[in-house]
Amino acid sequence: MKTQEEIIQEVLKNNNGYAYFSQIYNDVFTIPGNSFKKENKYKESIRGYVQRSDSFFSIKPGLWALEEYRDKLPEEIKEMIQEDTESYFERPTTHSKIQADLIAMGKELGYITYIPSQDKTKVFEEGKKLIDIVDIYTIPIFTYKPMVDKVRTIDIIWFKDESIDSTKMFFPKGVFEIETSTNFVNSLEKFKLLINFNMQYFYIISPKEKEKTFNNLIVRDEFEQIRNRVKFLAFEDVESLVSNPNILKRFDIL
Repeated sequence: MKTQEEIIQEVLKNNNGYAYFSQIYNDVFTIPGNSFKKENKYKESIRGYVQRSDSFFSIKPGLWALEEYRDKLPEEIKEMIQEDTESYFERPTTHSKIQADLIAMGKELGYITYIPSQDKTKVFEEGKKLIDIVDIYTIPIFTYKPMVDKVRTIDIIWFKDESIDSTKMFFPKGVFEIETSTNFVNSLEKFKLLINFNMQYFYIISPKEKEKTFNNLIVRDEFEQIRNRVKFLAFEDVESLVSNPNILKRFDIL
């Protein structure tokens, strides 16, 4: 079964590697195996996949292309590519601020902090980008590559350096997904891939009012194997952790 991101990729492939969001919103429903449903949040989910995955890049606001098609795009589309792709990330967002907080906490606990490559130029406060504080934005190959490719879009991963002599070995110890919509399914599916790694919990960070939606979702049969290992943290919980690191113990992060 195709993932929702693969469905979006197929839409772009069917259109010479690029498409406006308006076209993607319509065409996902023409792809065999599509699992998107015409609900209030499906467009937000599509934007989330596109904006957070290394598989896509921005040509201009609202127009996106597949990275693998970058050199194959029609000339008139290539001419539209913004020279300064960082313009998308020039203002701090709640998402980037929380990433910065989790980077700081991870460093304090002695972990190697990771964010996806597409997030590195995001601004978390005036004049400061995530690349200025994070340790790495290329994910270590800690297991077989197909799995690594699927989890590299996780918003924050804390890695533990377990290198032996000259052999570099980084393994995930803390995993955090920041979700501002109600589409927790993609995050939970990524957590399922990491179930056999030595982590006590996985963390969903979202507005407090989304907790009921999360609780209704996590009880589904498909999430039974991770149900007791996923913790919900509200945005204000993260703020408390930053101001008082001792509260980390309350959330079983240590």
